[in-house]
Amino acid sequence: MPIFDFCCNNCGKQFEGIIFPNDTSIRCPNCNSSDIKKLLVKPVDRKRGMRTEKDLEKIVKQTLERVRRKLLDLSRRNTLLNFKETRRTIRIVDELPDETFRLLVTEGKTMELLPFEPPQELENNISEDKDNSFAKNQTTRMQRSLFDMNVGGDEDNPSKGANDSTAKNQKTTIDTNYELPELMEISVHKHIDTRLQTPFIDQVLERRCKTILHNSRTGIEETGINFLYLAIGFLEWYENDSSDEINRAPLLLVPIRIERTRLNAKTNCYTYVVSYSGEDIETNLSLAKKLDQDFNLILPDVTEDITPEDYFNDVKDTIKKKQHWRVAREMVIGFFSFSKLRLYKDLDGDSWPNKRHLMNHKIIQHI
Repeated sequence: MPIFDFCCNNCGKQFEGIIFPNDTSIRCPNCNSSDIKKLLVKPVDRKRGMRTEKDLEKIVKQTLERVRRKLLDLSRRNTLLNFKETRRTIRIVDELPDETFRLLVTEGKTMELLPFEPPQELENNISEDKDNSFAKNQTTRMQRSLFDMNVGGDEDNPSKGANDSTAKNQKTTIDTNYELPELMEISVHKHIDTRLQTPFIDQVLERRCKTILHNSRTGIEETGINFLYLAIGFLEWYENDSSDEINRAPLLLVPIRIERTRLNAKTNCYTYVVSYSGEDIETNLSLAKKLDQDFNLILPDVTEDITPEDYFNDVKDTIKKKQHWRVAREMVIGFFSFSKLRLYKDLDGDSWPNKRHLMNHKIIQHI
């Protein structure tokens, strides 16, 4: 039968004992108390003697730290370090980060996702002659080009298209620079209303919204966790100074909900809106650990009264000595998983109150 080490909670004496199946009669040999606990130890080295409580705590702490490191993925597979746009993302264009944050989070407004409208001359050509195949082909070609330039590829193969010479050489009226504008003295109405502009035509936008809505509901039903966020700002970083492979990590992550509303009679497409879910606004913990571990940089914390523009400036100060690194003023709706990161935080013994220290937790004591 196995021999275990015990400690009496009544008199503090440590002793060894054998546990037989279904045996609960072990008592302290010093005071005969049954109030005892099994100690967390590896097999005892009889030559070295018994381990102390301090040794046991050190063993548990080292074990938990190994578990925590496994939970934290700092590789380029992590979308929080190397974000790529897919069919489950929606880019926001020509909006002010601070105004979007104010309307969505501070004022709790619901914001409508607005599709891209093709140039008026093409619409006029189609409306004047429904059989005008040239105008239709021009619109279709422009829409496909728009899709390719937004995602970096076609819908079934996102990697195809971004480097395609044909796509690059197509002449369209679409601006592929997605840097968001900065606040000017005179505000433009489209920057302060409750509509979020996107670079997708109505059919593509509806299809993406439908996919995102389905995946968001499925995630909540299966896990009880909302994975849908509005990413505000991205850090473009490189593994080293000689690397030419860019990585994009989101900076501010605002948890949101998406809902389907009315049917647009003109486009025969449904309108979708997003709203702030009320959950905590997340900072990119994976990025913070990556910067600290590999580059000796400290990612700034987010305070309650900080704005996206202020945070962008704080990050710029942090990375000012890094070659080619920059803060991209962009916003994208997408899915980001923080479940492992939450476990990583919870397993940090220093984050627990002293009276409820992780090492003293009953579950940890019985592992």
